[in-house]
Amino acid sequence: MSIRAFGVGGGSTDTLADLRSCNGYGSAASKYMTLEYPIGTDFVVTGGKNFAITRIWLTPNAANAGFNIGYGDDGVAEGDVAPTNPVLLCQPYIGLVANVSVPIDLDIIIPAGKYPFIYTLTGAAWATVFGIEI
Repeated sequence: MSIRAFGVGGGSTDTLADLRSCNGYGSAASKYMTLEYPIGTDFVVTGGKNFAITRIWLTPNAANAGFNIGYGDDGVAEGDVAPTNPVLLCQPYIGLVANVSVPIDLDIIIPAGKYPFIYTLTGAAWATVFGIEI
């Protein structure tokens, strides 16, 4: 008997439906954006599960764009208004070359019922976040 395993970054699952690919864009002017899954819909972590982020593809629009990942109690459109009770989870990541995608492997856990977001420190960047709801 074979077991199917699906992986992304450093994580894996035997349930394909647990994999997530969320997107977000931020700029120094707009700061915050809730990650979307599917595009156009704020992603909220399923009740009773955690969202384990294992890889990010960062595409900065300008050299030295910096961003952070966090979560809040509600979703926000791209803008300078923070979600309710924002929590930043990692050190800033910097994209050194404009318009060149950079893969970043990491382990970040977003709790159930929370809305993950991208927070842009400098420049502007598009982020595709991969993870598994566990």
